[in-house]
Amino acid sequence: MENVSYIILGFSVEEKTFTRPFCVLSWLTDATLSTRITIMVSRKWPEIVPDSYSVYVYELINDWLKRSIDNPDALIRMVGELSIGPIQTLEAGSIPCNAFNALLIKHLGEVHTL
Repeated sequence: MENVSYIILGFSVEEKTFTRPFCVLSWLTDATLSTRITIMVSRKWPEIVPDSYSVYVYELINDWLKRSIDNPDALIRMVGELSIGPIQTLEAGSIPCNAFNALLIKHLGEVHTL
C-alpha cells in the first residue's frame, strides 16, 4: 500500500500564540515528487488568517501552486522548513493512504483542494 507524504502548515501572527493549522501539502511517497503535489486549505482559513494577512497568504499559495509544477522538490524542501514568520511548518511525515483523510479532518476540518 502506498503512503502519502505530507507537510502541515500553521498560521500565527505572534510567536507566543497558538499556531493554527490551515494548509497541507501532500504527495504520494512511492511516486516521483514531480507527478503531483496536492495543496489543501482549510475552509476555515479566513477565520485563521487575519484580513491584514489574507492577500499575502493568497499570493503565497498561488506561488506554491506554480512551484509545485516547476520545481516540486524545491517547494517541499522550502515549505518543510518554515520556522520564522506567520506561516510555520507544524508537522511533516508519511502516513498510509487509508489514514490520510482522518489526518486532514483532524487538522483542517473540511478542505479546499487547489
